[in-house]
Formats: sequence, structure tokens, C-alpha cells
Amino acid sequence: MKFLLALFMIAALPVWAQWKWPEKGQNLKILPKDTKPEELRNAMIEHVNGLGVRCTYCHVGEEGKPLTEFDFLSDAKRPKLIAREMMAMVKTINSQLIRNAVKDNPEPIEVTCTTCHHGSPKPRKIEDLLIETYTSKGVDSLKTLYKNLREQYYGSFVYDFREGVLLRVCDRLKTADDAAVLANFNAEFFPTERTYMTVGGWMKQKGDKAGAIQAYEKVLSINPKNAQAQKQINELKK
Repeated sequence: MKFLLALFMIAALPVWAQWKWPEKGQNLKILPKDTKPEELRNAMIEHVNGLGVRCTYCHVGEEGKPLTEFDFLSDAKRPKLIAREMMAMVKTINSQLIRNAVKDNPEPIEVTCTTCHHGSPKPRKIEDLLIETYTSKGVDSLKTLYKNLREQYYGSFVYDFREGVLLRVCDRLKTADDAAVLANFNAEFFPTERTYMTVGGWMKQKGDKAGAIQAYEKVLSINPKNAQAQKQINELKK
């Protein structure tokens, strides 16, 4: 009975937990040749978590298969070669650049994969992804992409979903009409004084006085002491 229970517990472990890390590393180009098994394990887990990927991203093997069937020595996959370059870069940053830049800082500072990647294989700002989509497909597609990314990644640290992101993107759009659409879209997530002030500005710029007044009135409903919103309303009603 105890034997069967032990087998069940082993089978329930994640694939990586059942893997016996080699006592002596092979084909190590950046890590020291005498890297210990637990050090190798920690390095690989840092890559997996930092980039939000699985072992198969860099190594030759089939997802779901035992790690004993993987060809970890193979350099056939380009991401593995790139990973080595990134590891060398991180090593230089930590051992030379940071040390020289913060000589008097008593607190140790260390860069890792996560510092830039935030759980994504390609560390890109959400603003750039949105602008790419807008340029090729328009503002409605931009909104759809934002919704999809927010649904998938909100609560993680992959992309920035704070209030100011879409407001900054508004400044990069081609027309005031599109900027007004996006600012109003932002108000669905952030019905705040700041966002409605931005909505009012874009509505005014595109010539929609009624829409601008409505936005500024929402600002006053949130903060009756907002003198700038009241000033804009007075000017628009002249």
C-alpha cells in the first residue's frame, strides 16, 4: 500500500519536479562548468518564469513528454542561442555596469530575465502593440486588442494597464476623432476626473461642443472644485 501511495505521489508531481538534474553540466557556454544541479535548476526556472515559456521554447523536446526524452544538449533552436546572448548581457550588467553605476549603494541590485521580460518572450510595451494595430487596422481594432490583452493578462505584470496608458496612446493617433473615441473607451475602465478631462479636450478639438461639455460636466460631478473644467464649460457655452 505504501509503495502504491509513493508511486501516486511521484506521478502527481510536475514533470520538472520528477526530473533529476545532472550532477555535472554539459554544453554550458555561459554558466560555469562546475554549476551545481540546484543552481542549474534555479537558472532554468528563472528563464521559464521570466519569459512565461516552457522548456520546449529553448530545448528540443515534445510538450508533455518526460524530460528524460528531451535533447537538452542540442543547440538546434534559435531561442536557446539568443538566451545565451541574453545571459551574457545580464552577467555584464550585474558584474560591471551596475557595480560601477551604484558604487555607494549598500543594497545589492541585480538584473534578471524578469526585469525586462515581465513574463513575456518579447518584452514590448503595450503602447507599441496598440499603435501597430491602429496603424494597420484602425481604432476599433486597437480597442479589440486592448480588451483581449486586458482579459488575458490583467493582474499579471506582462503589460501596463494603468489609466494613463491609453491616454498617452491618444496623443499618437492620427486624428482627434480617433483620440476622442479612445479616450471615451478609457473611461469605460477609468471613469475618473483625469480621463474625463482628457475626453473633454479631444471632443473640443474635434469640434463636438456638446460632447466636450458633457465630459467636463462629468468631471465636475466627480470634483465640483475643478476650476479648469468649469472654465472650459463657460467658454464652450458662449
